[in-house]
Amino acid sequence: STQSRSSAASDVYKRQTVGCTSGYEASRIWVVTDDCGNVTRDTQLITVLDTIAPIVVFPADITLYFDGTCAVDTTTSNTGTVGVTNNCGSVTTVYTDEVAATSGCTSGYEASRIWVVTDDCGNVTRDTQLITVLDTIAPVVVFPNNTTLYFDGTCAVDTTTSNTGTVGVTNNCGSVTTVYTDEIAATVGCNSGYEASRIWVVTDDCGNVTRDTQLITVLDTIAPVVVFPNDTTLYVDVNCVVDTTMLSLG
Repeated sequence: STQSRSSAASDVYKRQTVGCTSGYEASRIWVVTDDCGNVTRDTQLITVLDTIAPIVVFPADITLYFDGTCAVDTTTSNTGTVGVTNNCGSVTTVYTDEVAATSGCTSGYEASRIWVVTDDCGNVTRDTQLITVLDTIAPVVVFPNNTTLYFDGTCAVDTTTSNTGTVGVTNNCGSVTTVYTDEIAATVGCNSGYEASRIWVVTDDCGNVTRDTQLITVLDTIAPVVVFPNDTTLYVDVNCVVDTTMLSLG
């Protein structure tokens, strides 16, 4: 005779998979019974996992600039944040910044912002955003005024900055270097005097430059000191001749 049988299956137990909150394990219990009540059963373990990493739109690389107080906003509200689409469950987004100096700009820096987006099953999407911070503001400089100097009685004159003035510098970030060079030209109508064009150059550590020229005029206003010959009385000789040359009179 032909024996009939029936089968049934039920998922009677589900539990979360370790390390995957969105996934789960289902214990599917199979029961096969023939028409005489004989039973065979077994359990099938069905594991459901999420292996799809989040889809992430990362913020673009960006260049920022220090303001006049050497401040810059590198928060995500200014530099941008991620946009995330995930198929299952929740995600966690973190970032870390690795900072390095920028070439030719000691005050500036480059931050490699490493974004890591992880879903609750450990699937990870990551990328690096480059944030470059630069100083493009030149130093604010008060240059010394043009000045006129005069030779003293020994034909000496002090043209050093302690006498002619120096610069006053305000810089938003970092250090500055101040140098000057003098370009000399003759003054009209005074061969002993001269004009010095003092070219000031103030450069910060990011290469921003402020420059100006100070005119220093050097003149001689001291008249010669002269010992003149004394008054004298001369007499003509018997020939009615008199020597009035300087050799005779001094």
